[in-house]
Amino acid sequence: MTSLALVMLGAALAALAAHGRELARVWSGRPHGVSVEEAMSADVHAISAQLTVEEVTHGALGPSEHPVYAVTDAGGRAVGVLLRDDLLHIPHHERPARLVGDVARAAVVDRGAELAGALERPDVAGAGTAVVVDDHRRPVGLLRVGAARPAAEAVAADVRGEDGLGPLAADARPS
Repeated sequence: MTSLALVMLGAALAALAAHGRELARVWSGRPHGVSVEEAMSADVHAISAQLTVEEVTHGALGPSEHPVYAVTDAGGRAVGVLLRDDLLHIPHHERPARLVGDVARAAVVDRGAELAGALERPDVAGAGTAVVVDDHRRPVGLLRVGAARPAAEAVAADVRGEDGLGPLAADARPS
């Protein structure tokens, strides 16, 4: 791996860990019945499906700095998710002719959907990230599922403490 790839990987893992802490807060005590909207990150960068891979990686947008993009059609409706890693695996000679919409993964979930069901979907699990959409299919966030659940479970266990009762239970414990 190049040093740039390692730096990008480190930044992505740090972001996922921070998101995992938020998921732990949401999931603690109620693992079922959580909506996608409660677990999503509102940090979403949308790009047109009509852009070429070259435009995203080096062209009009400058060097791509975001690890994930929501891909939208001409009407601003989400059609999929594009991972920076997917862009980097496209051979340089193909990038000027390949459209973003052709390489995007079709992982799109409604913000009101149940989180457990969304995480079980093959398209979401395969991409590791999904675009979260509103009722008009416009992107409103990202659901990062790859490392979020283990991080959330670890943080939730830490918050609960060794006995699993949580920080407030310490006041009720016998001395």
